[in-house]
Amino acid sequence: MKRLSITSLAIIATVLCITACGTKKENAQLLHEVDSLKNVLTNTQLMIESQNTELEENINCINDIQNALDAISQKENELRNLSSEQTGITDAQRRAQLKNDIEELGRQLEENKKRINDLNYALSKSKKEVKGLNEMVAKLQQQVEQRDKDIADLRAVIDKKDSQITQLQQDVTTKTQQIKDLENTVSEQTASMNAAWYCIASKADLRNNGIIDKKSKIITKGDKYFTKIDKTQITEIPVDTVRKLIVLSAHPLSSYEMVYENNRITKVKIKDANSFWSLGNRFVAISK
Repeated sequence: MKRLSITSLAIIATVLCITACGTKKENAQLLHEVDSLKNVLTNTQLMIESQNTELEENINCINDIQNALDAISQKENELRNLSSEQTGITDAQRRAQLKNDIEELGRQLEENKKRINDLNYALSKSKKEVKGLNEMVAKLQQQVEQRDKDIADLRAVIDKKDSQITQLQQDVTTKTQQIKDLENTVSEQTASMNAAWYCIASKADLRNNGIIDKKSKIITKGDKYFTKIDKTQITEIPVDTVRKLIVLSAHPLSSYEMVYENNRITKVKIKDANSFWSLGNRFVAISK
């Protein structure tokens, strides 16, 4: 501005000189000089305005980048706190949201990297160097580099959690299958332990099917002609109405009784299951 004032004064002085003295030729020369000085003044003003506008834009850009980095830092701290929580991190939807947020931070950081690169380029091409401006940009670059490392750390934390949770889920799946297999084994063993069979038929049928020999002794352990039951669930054995029933298998007499209807046996009632099946799991009887 001081140089502009001096130029203006020079123009005024020249004009005064023209009006005060000099020949026509000299006056014309002086007027030409005045026009040249006016052009210099105008160009100088435009250059200063351009430089001021450029400086203002650069400072605004730096402020915008700084604000963006501060916002990224704040969001990063929030995500770090969330990722360190024990509750909720195992939820797949929660982890997916954390990942998306981290990727968004990375995208914003890349945008600010580009803006800093553009700012550096503009400063390198600028004809006017403002003291401290380059230092401010350098500090922004350092902040961006640190944010880059922090975001990489956050990604590593989430990836580690994913790996741990995947392993836990695999362990749970394995344990669940093992428990299921064990339950099936126990169920099968229980069913085997509780299995019992009965066969009630005429003596001829029992002999013909190889269940008893000629002396009415039980000789088979096959299941083909037997009815399978669960001895813990059965309290009576049905009988096709017969006049007489001869029990061949060994059972304590006190553990069962014949149930009659119209002087004919219709079923065998088990009074004490533990005692009834204590000597064997097969009930064989000849019906008459």
